Amino acid sequence: MFFSALFIVTFSAFFNVQASDGDVEFFRQFISPGDLVLDIGACVGTKTDLYLLSGAGKVIAVDPQPTCYKVMMDKYKNDPRVSVLALGVSRVAGTARMSICTDSRQLSTLSTEWPLVSRYGALHNNRWDEYIDIKVITLDDIIVHYGIPQFCKLDIENFEYEALMGLSIAIPHICFEFHHETSSKTAACLERLAALGFSRFNFVITDKNRLVSDEWLEADQLLVAICNIGQNNRFGEPMHGDIYACAAHLCKNDTHKHDINRTKPSYSISHCVQRELCASIDSVVQEGDLVFDIGAHAGRRTERYVKAGASVISVEPIEIFCNILRKRYQKELRVTVVNKGVGDYAQRKPFYLCPHSWALATFSPEWTEKSRYKTVCGFEWIPSINSARSNLVEMITLDALIATYGMPQYCKLCISNYESQALNGLTQPIPCISFEFHQEFVDNIAHCLERLYTLGYREFNFTLGSDDTFSIDEWVPLDQLVENMTICVQKRAMGGLCGEIFARVVRKGQY
Repeated sequence: MFFSALFIVTFSAFFNVQASDGDVEFFRQFISPGDLVLDIGACVGTKTDLYLLSGAGKVIAVDPQPTCYKVMMDKYKNDPRVSVLALGVSRVAGTARMSICTDSRQLSTLSTEWPLVSRYGALHNNRWDEYIDIKVITLDDIIVHYGIPQFCKLDIENFEYEALMGLSIAIPHICFEFHHETSSKTAACLERLAALGFSRFNFVITDKNRLVSDEWLEADQLLVAICNIGQNNRFGEPMHGDIYACAAHLCKNDTHKHDINRTKPSYSISHCVQRELCASIDSVVQEGDLVFDIGAHAGRRTERYVKAGASVISVEPIEIFCNILRKRYQKELRVTVVNKGVGDYAQRKPFYLCPHSWALATFSPEWTEKSRYKTVCGFEWIPSINSARSNLVEMITLDALIATYGMPQYCKLCISNYESQALNGLTQPIPCISFEFHQEFVDNIAHCLERLYTLGYREFNFTLGSDDTFSIDEWVPLDQLVENMTICVQKRAMGGLCGEIFARVVRKGQY
């Protein structure tokens, strides 16, 4: 008993490092007085202390490790601002087996991979031979009980992706720990956050509370920056740190939000103007418009269209996303959710999910074999099984949607290399339409543009990555669009160029 108590005291003293003024100022970028904060993987409360010093009104400190829980319960027993939960966080609620490092007991994980590949396993020959069964809940469960936080920290030793799969909405700010030796999990986390609506990213190295990049980045730009620093690492151990993500449209800190929205791209192209002078894609939707959101996922774009005053037909083949959309918009008469895929004709077609990111789901077999998510990230796809225990999804054409709901003013297609098939099911021009493109699928881009030109589209523009501003300062003919995109391919520092191409039919008196 004496040694157990001595260990806890020593353990607590070792991890409770005195916070500096710089640390507090750093977190005040994300936390305002009175904010709710989630500290997932709180250990003994080092970050919890920082959040309180930064002004947090309430911190939910979550850690299933018994020693950590005892330290925190003793530390915060008289502080009503902190609630300590002896729970793990995963994609679904239930029980899970946690591994504890017997050579360094502050280390524990729900990941079966982590003890084998991390620096805390193979590199230092640490033993992970103690196991306990714990209760786990989801981030959604915590939010339902305590409310939406302004900031959430995830530090759960290579189990961050599983935790993010249990989050179905964007929150203003979130950060998660990354490790170079598990870079595929880092990429999967970024994909998940982007699918939820997080649009800007930055990172810190090791435990230094200082953002590495002077500008907030897109997800793919962040991965390149991390890889570049990792290649120049002189310390002989895999690099690690924390990635910070922001859902800019939810930030209540106007200054921070403004800075994020003014992030400059890491490349430049001719015929483009500065970001602040470019029109936003929101300009294609006006109050009173009917919009088709094809590939709505969890509704990030649907939300923007509704806020613009439009009525939205949200078409999504993933059943769980449709359930989320119906629940979110159950009192909004302007949103109609259609649980179908969109293709060239009515049929029932096999559909494939990517476990790393459901946003990468597809009807296209080519996508599962040739996309950069397969060739670079090593992602795999599995047959999607719906509640009817089938991987076949009912398909509908754009013409059929128009016949049912009317002619939209704008249609967005984001269906992972199945856009050309969807356009084959359209025989009449929609005033404005956009489709997602990926550099590795040039034939799909060419077919889509040819089909649109045949339908009468004559003016074009495009965006890059998750940028919401047009890359050209004016709508241009097809040949100029191709010229500008070619320049992007030549000048962009990284491969895997992607974005959206917009096309419109200009009628007299329009635009």
